[in-house]
Amino acid sequence: MLVNRNGFTVIELAVTITLASLATTAMLSLLSSAALHFYKSQQYSRLINEVQLISMIIDRHVRYAGFDGKALAKHTLLTSTKSPFTDPITLGMKDKNGAFSCVEFVYDHDGDGMLPTKKSKEHFGYRLKGGSIEVPMGNATCIGGTWQDLTDPTFINIVNFTVIKNTPLFNATSKRSYLSFHLTAQLTHMPEVEITFAWLTPVWNDNV
Repeated sequence: MLVNRNGFTVIELAVTITLASLATTAMLSLLSSAALHFYKSQQYSRLINEVQLISMIIDRHVRYAGFDGKALAKHTLLTSTKSPFTDPITLGMKDKNGAFSCVEFVYDHDGDGMLPTKKSKEHFGYRLKGGSIEVPMGNATCIGGTWQDLTDPTFINIVNFTVIKNTPLFNATSKRSYLSFHLTAQLTHMPEVEITFAWLTPVWNDNV
């Protein structure tokens, strides 16, 4: 048997290099795909955490709607005084589907049982504007005044924020109402990473 003692031929070397290059390219492509998937997973987790935080802030805050620090004193066996915080929720900025993208509400922040006629520190709200969820400053209303970003538009873009008031919550005789929120957000630098979150917020102090 004849043996080539001079090493690889040019053709053999070329084939070996080609196969090695293909294997390397495939490996790099696989690693790149895995790295991209891992990065997207990380960003998705960040988005979930951000949206959950936003929903928790809104949910816990809106639950105060209608609270009156002097409610018990206003209701006795002989007299009953209507609370100024009755019907505490106002929805605004209605879309074509009948949903609202702004909610305003009041509650007795200082516990004195009085609601100033001029919008004050006892007037609150949330609205969608320009890809951000905003909170009112001073005498702002759903359609005017000064609002400040609650969310960071450089990190997350709020695509949709709607709120609908529904009643009853538990049964046909319940006088309690609740708000149904829907929020869709995406990463500003990766719009393909998107999440939709929905929740119900009971308004326990409504009709007080």
